[in-house]
Amino acid sequence: MNKEKRTVWTNREMIVVLVLLVVSLAGNVAQQIYIRVHLENPNPVGTYLSGPQENPGVEYFVLESNGGYMIYIQGEILDEGKYVEEGEGKYLLTSKRTDKSFPILISGKKIYQFQDEKTIAVYEKFRDLPIYINVDNGTMDNE
Repeated sequence: MNKEKRTVWTNREMIVVLVLLVVSLAGNVAQQIYIRVHLENPNPVGTYLSGPQENPGVEYFVLESNGGYMIYIQGEILDEGKYVEEGEGKYLLTSKRTDKSFPILISGKKIYQFQDEKTIAVYEKFRDLPIYINVDNGTMDNE
């Protein structure tokens, strides 16, 4: 006698398949949330450069995890102060030297610094860590 192939699933098999589908869906949702949080809103902390590091006079733009920032060329600090996040990649920097505030925008691995109505400086991320070359970073304490 030939046994017929069984095409009907038992309740137990249906439950297992449904649980696997729900777990897979939950994993996909969690992955999408992780991607959006980490790729669309990257951690701003690190060192950004205004051009190739080999160029004399290249500007370094450093963002610290404590809310401090510094803009320098090797051997000379150009500006330093504090920054606060305003959301959607927008940050407001307040200079210790001038007490003036100015906005920056971080998109991907670039900082766009709005210097005046016609000038925008662009810095590209060099490292995910703050780097200080031939300058004293002792003034970076967030008071």
